[in-house]
Amino acid sequence: MGQMKEIGKTGTCVFTDDDEFTKVIYHETCVVKFNHEVVILDTGGWKTATTKARMNQASNQYNLNYKVFRKTTNGLYPLKTLSMKKTESLQCLSLME
Repeated sequence: MGQMKEIGKTGTCVFTDDDEFTKVIYHETCVVKFNHEVVILDTGGWKTATTKARMNQASNQYNLNYKVFRKTTNGLYPLKTLSMKKTESLQCLSLME
């Protein structure tokens, strides 16, 4: 498995938009979108190991304090929030599939 500390480069673009959301685009899907109040994860229907990896890499690189686990038998990604000490102002974490 590849490294998980930083967001991978292949097929990936990271930028901050005019609304001050940082976005991680994997191919054509915004898999992670966050600011100081909210984190939104979206598989775009692509429930792949690499989509999950980009989500976890973003969490690690930007200290977002969540972890997405491998798919369960029902095809959903279990999601766990980690310590909120670095993001105490974070109000919302959602996973869209």
